[in-house]
Amino acid sequence: MAKEYDQYECNLSEELKKKAWDNLREDETLRTQALEQFREWIEKHPKIKRCRMDANFLLRFLRTKKFSVPDAIQLLEKYLTTRKVLPQLFDKLSLDDPAIHHLISKGSVLLLPEPDKEGRLVITFDPEEYDVNKYTTVDGIRATNLILELANLDERAQICGIVHVMDWSKLTLPFMGMWTVTQTKNFTRCWQKTFPLRHGAFFFVNMPAFSVAFSKLVFSCLSAKLRDRIHVVKNWENVHEKLGSSILPQDCGGKLPRLELAKKVMELAEKHREEILSLNDFDIEVSNSDLNFGDSYDADLDSAIVGNLVTFPSPSGQHSIECLQRSNRKMNNNQIEENETLRSQAVEQFREWIQKHPKIKKCRTDEKFLLRFLRTKKFSIPDACQLLENYLSSRKTLPHLFENFNVENAEMKYFLENQCMYVLPEVDKKGRTVMFADLGNFDGNICTAKDCLRYANLGFEYLSLDERSQLNGVVTVTDCARISVPFAALWTPTYLKDFVHCWQKTYPLRFQLMYYVNLPPFVNTIFMIFKSFLSEKMKSRLKVVKNYDEISQEIGIDILPKEFGGKVPARDHAKDYEKRLIVAQEEILAINDLDIEVSKSSVNFGNCYDADLDTAIVGSFRKIQVD
Repeated sequence: MAKEYDQYECNLSEELKKKAWDNLREDETLRTQALEQFREWIEKHPKIKRCRMDANFLLRFLRTKKFSVPDAIQLLEKYLTTRKVLPQLFDKLSLDDPAIHHLISKGSVLLLPEPDKEGRLVITFDPEEYDVNKYTTVDGIRATNLILELANLDERAQICGIVHVMDWSKLTLPFMGMWTVTQTKNFTRCWQKTFPLRHGAFFFVNMPAFSVAFSKLVFSCLSAKLRDRIHVVKNWENVHEKLGSSILPQDCGGKLPRLELAKKVMELAEKHREEILSLNDFDIEVSNSDLNFGDSYDADLDSAIVGNLVTFPSPSGQHSIECLQRSNRKMNNNQIEENETLRSQAVEQFREWIQKHPKIKKCRTDEKFLLRFLRTKKFSIPDACQLLENYLSSRKTLPHLFENFNVENAEMKYFLENQCMYVLPEVDKKGRTVMFADLGNFDGNICTAKDCLRYANLGFEYLSLDERSQLNGVVTVTDCARISVPFAALWTPTYLKDFVHCWQKTYPLRFQLMYYVNLPPFVNTIFMIFKSFLSEKMKSRLKVVKNYDEISQEIGIDILPKEFGGKVPARDHAKDYEKRLIVAQEEILAINDLDIEVSKSSVNFGNCYDADLDTAIVGSFRKIQVD
């Protein structure tokens, strides 16, 4: 008999409902389905012995991971594991602890009662009352963990995220001296990957010169994503501009005295005292080797989790059967283990969304096709649905870039015969598929920018068919040494914009690295325009190099064409690619039969930005009703 669980009662304000949709694509249908799937996974989990299953608790993890159930499961595992292996940092978090009582009552760490301009909750840190002769780093971490647990309870924090504000003007040498490298690493690497919270920004205010080395150590322990959210500012005016001033303590330019705000936090801690203490009753099985967490890195925490996703039984009670080769099963850089249970559940849910979609008129719903989108978006159903919408809408609004992918077409033949661009047959050192382009072989007096984009899109379609690309991602290598002026002149800002804004948000592909080799000075302006259209994530993966040394170290040199240090001549690579395209041609051409309804204003896509593509999608998630 199926267990009965509580039903989530939505008490969100209209403002938060809108932010939940805008930030997370959250609605009642998504919540219900995700909670059901999340609970089923927890019930079958071989290591979780005791855990809350109520909606309010589980939604913390689902919202943090934008309703990707596999990511939420992994975050829950890390949360439970960290509490188990670091009891000194998590046990009995309450104001009964004299150190916690002192640090919160004096306002050393506060959860402010009012949100910032963007609706995010704000946590402030002030080391002035931190007496290093009385309190240790463990005391500081425990007080911070209590504040983070309080933030966890607030649905606003779950939906909008939190902001950290550090008043570094009161930093002292004795305070910095308490924090060893190991303690700093353990603290930052613990909370940033353990707590179900979305960290929106970090403000370091009035940083003294003597704290630069210490601050760099703290920054170095953060993930690249969080480092991008750091703001080092000289005064409070910068913080007021971003967050608003009235919400802050009086000594930071706000309205209420710090001690009055501290009193509110203490009242909140007392109100939720029993709920936070009950978290100590959770239990997860960990290996003995993982109980000594003192000098570990993230890898040690990961090993404590024991790769449980792979060993989950299916709902029928049978163990999952992996149908992918071991070399391709691990989704590199995603920290997700794909298994049969995950695939079948996600595909079923994805199909249901498509069937109820008010705008999608014709679409493939076979597992092979849908997995392209699910894998690209780490099995987050809302993100995969939106990517599919983008894909169908782009093909509908930009037919001149997507139609006539026939390999026998004269324009396509030209690019293949001249070895302009091709997908290499061998993967790189990390199992990623590599697309190689030699811009010197593109003749700007013969080919057009439109034809070049069509040929590139043919390559992207081919890559999306390949499970290796879906699982391990794609690397592009573009040699620019022999690029001609006529070819460079083809690339107007409009063509660059259409190309970039199309493929980076349209194709179900995970571009891991993009190498540009031997870039001549005369194309710098064009390249900067191209780069300006990339997302921040894509910019971070863009590598401009002078030679193939770095590429050789990262992907290996043997797989490249012989003319660039490899073993097989470019002509042979291009012929081999043409043969593979012919085999895949029927499936690629059949994509033209798919259809989605778009607004008339979106049909002329020539000069638009992402916002125009988004209007073509018509916010369809809101209108999907799943029984």
